[in-house]
Amino acid sequence: MNTLCISAVINATERTVLVMLLFAILSFPNTLFAQSPETRSLPAFPVVEEVRLKNGFRGLLVADKKQDRITLRVQFGSGTALDAFGKEGSHALAVHILAGQVQMRLSTRTTVSVSADGSAITLNLRTTALAQALVNMAELLMKPSIETANLNLVRNVMAYTVDSVMLPTEPMASAVVYGFEHPYSRLTTPERLKKLTDADIQSAFKALSMPNNTTLYCTGNITKKSLAALVNTAFGKWQSREAPYLPRPRALPQENAVYAMELPADEAPMRLKGNTKGNTARIASALDAPMRNDMDYDAYCTATSILEKRLQSTLPADAGCRAAVSRHKYGNFGVIEQNLSAQTPLLERMNTVRKAVSTIMETAPSLDEIKLFRRQALERFTDQLRSPERLLMVLAEAETNNITLKELRGYAKRLQALTPEAVQTAAKRYFQPERGFVVIGDSATLSLQTTSMQGLGQITRYTPDGEPILAFDTADITLAELLTRHQEALGGTTATASVSTLITTTQTQLSAMAQKFPGTIVTKQKHPGKIVRKLEIAATQILQELWCDGQNAFDKIEMMGQEQPLKQRDAKETESALFDAQIFPALTMKSCGFQAELLGKRNGNYVVKAETTNGTRKTLSFDATTYLLSAIEEFRQTPQGIIKSVQEFREYAVFQGVKLPTTIVLKTGPGVLIGKSTYEINVFLNDEVFRAPK
Repeated sequence: MNTLCISAVINATERTVLVMLLFAILSFPNTLFAQSPETRSLPAFPVVEEVRLKNGFRGLLVADKKQDRITLRVQFGSGTALDAFGKEGSHALAVHILAGQVQMRLSTRTTVSVSADGSAITLNLRTTALAQALVNMAELLMKPSIETANLNLVRNVMAYTVDSVMLPTEPMASAVVYGFEHPYSRLTTPERLKKLTDADIQSAFKALSMPNNTTLYCTGNITKKSLAALVNTAFGKWQSREAPYLPRPRALPQENAVYAMELPADEAPMRLKGNTKGNTARIASALDAPMRNDMDYDAYCTATSILEKRLQSTLPADAGCRAAVSRHKYGNFGVIEQNLSAQTPLLERMNTVRKAVSTIMETAPSLDEIKLFRRQALERFTDQLRSPERLLMVLAEAETNNITLKELRGYAKRLQALTPEAVQTAAKRYFQPERGFVVIGDSATLSLQTTSMQGLGQITRYTPDGEPILAFDTADITLAELLTRHQEALGGTTATASVSTLITTTQTQLSAMAQKFPGTIVTKQKHPGKIVRKLEIAATQILQELWCDGQNAFDKIEMMGQEQPLKQRDAKETESALFDAQIFPALTMKSCGFQAELLGKRNGNYVVKAETTNGTRKTLSFDATTYLLSAIEEFRQTPQGIIKSVQEFREYAVFQGVKLPTTIVLKTGPGVLIGKSTYEINVFLNDEVFRAPK
């Protein structure tokens, strides 16, 4: 009975699809279309030159002799997408501290800003100050330091900014599309910022501070040769390290539901985006969307813009309707937002949105609608090309999303080639009228709207921090009584105590991305807290291994023939491994550092929260009839990001006097693994088996 992370399997298959998509995009015939008056008015796309150091550091230059100042953008492959669970805002805070230190070292004529997601610093400075700015930046990145006074100052500034931000409809919409474990679905709140420590910020610095994970974008009156010399002097001695893998999630299966975030009544009006008098809530429809390098992306944006115009002409003016596509680096989704008052019939409003979405799927838009979008899109693109800061942002976003310079240059021609049929095809592929809705507002408004919300599907309520408000019935037994009955259900005290080792062989089938991959998991456990586990999926060349000797835990992963080095788990992940190592984990939670609390009874299960002082948390569900474990749920920080894992135990059988689960279903993100297990009990296992190879 142990949990298993299958993120590596899913990410490997996702990577294959991304490569196929990129190949398709590169093959797109950009040169087949004649220039229109709109495209002829565009400024020429600039020449982009590259500087690359041996340590992996890259610089991209747009030389412009007309500029009298230099604009720099230092982009890290990190940002909020890498925030650890419970440490939301740590990367943004680290980069804000770095930006402040850079500002203090430079003249007052230099302006420094940080990107919204905390992944980039932009500087605008005199050309003569460039060399010193690069040296200062390099010194701070190679030896990052945190002064408690500066940390508190920046944290307070960020907390004020976060607290004044309008309603978080985008994080909630991301949660509907990708699940609440995705980093963009989790909120940075003042309370969470205040809890971040020096160690948390140092950890964030470590994740971003490496040359092979950093790109410098530069525009101004400077040559490639001069920039190369300055970059080599400043960054040439910076030692490279293994860069973090940044996941690109896939949308979850469609679900008709309502996700309601309740704000205090006195807080809701001031936090409403586009609020008008009398509105006390905001609602949003969450839609799947293609990645930025997908061939359907431009057509999807066109469909979204047309949808917004149609809804604005249909809904009342005070609805403040907005339809947009997120610009997050590692996950895309569409969102349709509008204001809502206590008197607004929610069900009627959402049916209006559903009808508009269905119409654009059923009927191709007009050429006039497409021309309007194209004109506005080209105006924005022109502004970006003419602004140094925006140009560097465009280049950075293109790099992040695997978009080539050739594709950027062909943007106008692709817009010119858009047809009504292509826009309709993109809408059919991604618009899902029945997908979940987000409702955010004060408790009074949401209470009045309960009947309407029920007409939209199951309702799940959340706090302003994004934590689910779970309704539990009062348990009719205590935690001690529950665990006693659980032990009896397993076979009794004598039977469970007699099991000293357990070998589990699980034949698995992973379902991911409409494909099925057979595999095998062999798990060996030894009381009290030793485990070795090996997952093999031949079709995807996946080999995933775990060793835990009762004190330390190590992982090793091989994917597509590429072997990742053996890695020791951190303290929190070691706690999770020690829990997994328990043969009967519910009976031995306390011995491996978990304090348990019986939350109550819900959906025929007793729900127990088990948590360590470090914040490692697992939620255990016990069948209220059999008292056997029915599920274990947890969030884990992995190299692939935060992963929610739900392990369901669906069937049990008796082996040498104890009941053990024979059918296990593991749900991790968009993947589902079904396993059938057999057991060997009290086979001799030498302690050397559980020690990781040197």
